[in-house]
Amino acid sequence: MFDLDLIEDDWKKNSFQLTDEEVFEIYKSEGVTKKDYEMKKE
Repeated sequence: MFDLDLIEDDWKKNSFQLTDEEVFEIYKSEGVTKKDYEMKKE
């Protein structure tokens, strides 16, 4: 059986999370815009 507490602790220690600012910079660098997103949803 898996020890979910150990898995979660390992994940917290060995992972990272991008800030909103970093995510927006990636979107900008890739040319992703809200207008393009809205067009894809339709």
